[in-house]
Amino acid sequence: MPITYQTFELDYLDALHELSLSNSDILKPNTKMLYYIIGKFFSDISFIALDNDLMAGFIVAFEKNNTIWLHQLAVNKTHRNQGIATKLIKCLEKKVPGKTIEFSVKEANHRAIKLYESLGYKKLGYNEQILQVIYRKSIELF
Repeated sequence: MPITYQTFELDYLDALHELSLSNSDILKPNTKMLYYIIGKFFSDISFIALDNDLMAGFIVAFEKNNTIWLHQLAVNKTHRNQGIATKLIKCLEKKVPGKTIEFSVKEANHRAIKLYESLGYKKLGYNEQILQVIYRKSIELF
């Protein structure tokens, strides 16, 4: 069965949190409470990828002042290099035409930076406070 993509529902809270914990090599896991808040108020712009019942990946985002902040993107180690991250980003982009997506990424995360740049995200600069590179893309209206 192919990977399916859907908006994040709180039924998947535990699986999303577990995947974030198992991806500590690429991201800093958040508390389950933060994922709950994102799922409760921003589920329309946060997405999950499912391989049958297994959480293959997720992208969580929130909105403030017409800007979408891509908070986290992770793909299960067993599902990497299958285009899941690209598809999750495209799900988010499709949902937010006319808005700007912004995020930060560790400078050493070369794989992620290569992916983001290939999708048209532009480097804005380096944030000394969080020691990460800031990227942005304006999503065109359809």
